[in-house]
Parts: sequence; structure tokens; C-alpha cells
Amino acid sequence: MASKLVLSVLLFLVLVATQAEGNNNFNLVMASRTLSDKGYQPPLTLLQYHVVPSKLDGHALESLPHGSKIDTLLLGHPLVVTTLPTDEFASINGVKVAERDLYNDGGLIVHGVDNFFDPAF
Repeated sequence: MASKLVLSVLLFLVLVATQAEGNNNFNLVMASRTLSDKGYQPPLTLLQYHVVPSKLDGHALESLPHGSKIDTLLLGHPLVVTTLPTDEFASINGVKVAERDLYNDGGLIVHGVDNFFDPAF
């Protein structure tokens, strides 16, 4: 349970830092596996790699062409769209976007992915 609490606090800190810089739109992409089940607490840099400081809903995500780069809060480490025209689901860094728009209030958009993104992709 403590792992989930730590994750929530870290994500909150990342999101507050983004809004403090004057950017009111961002996406948060989280892996569907629970961290506490794996006994893993990710470093802040990995969490920054899962936050996109722009508005990118499910429709916009699926319209991006293969090879497009998406800036993240981890400067110098963009995500790469790996969706092929024949794919049923969008994918980023070779990871399937399993659930689009889990949450979307117009300012924060959350997508569910099958695994963590690798910053070295």
C-alpha cells in the first residue's frame, strides 16, 4: 500500500511542477501493472518520461504518423510513435496504448499502456 501512496505523491509533484511553469495541458501515461505488485518504486525521471506537456487525447494520439516524436517532461527524451497503419491499437516506444482517455477533463488526459516506456528507446 505504501508503494501506491508514494507513486501518487510523486505524480502529484510532477503535475504541479508542470502547471507552475504556466502549461495547463498535459498527458499522463501510466502502465497498467501496479508498481506495488512488483515491489518497484520508479525513479522520478521515469515518471517524468510518462508525462507529456501537451494536450493529446486518444483521437490525436491515433492520428500521429509512425515515427512522430512527442516531448516529455524528461528533457531530451521524447516518446516515439510506433503505430503502423495496420495496427488495431496505437503504440508508443513499442508499447501498446491499451486504454485511451481513461480520464480526460480537458486539462489532464490519462491513457493506460501495457508496460513502462524505456527512456533509452
